[in-house]
Amino acid sequence: MDEDKIEIGRYNEHENVYDFIEFKMLKLVDVAAHAGRVDVAEVISDMLDSYMLNHIDIVFVSGWPFTAVKPEDLHKLNPEQY
Repeated sequence: MDEDKIEIGRYNEHENVYDFIEFKMLKLVDVAAHAGRVDVAEVISDMLDSYMLNHIDIVFVSGWPFTAVKPEDLHKLNPEQY
């Protein structure tokens, strides 16, 4: 990897692969914001940021995102954010 290049997100080594989770989360942010739920949009956006930085995993249950944090990665989270 080029030392000057910062890798953010998943699957960035495959230029032709788009991360469905990123797409779905961006759509949920848009839907929440248009519904006037800016608070929900901000939480989902924060989740996406943590996901893109590879601090959490996201799983979907009935269409809604849930975070999954590996115990060894708990130190990477900012407790004030949650």
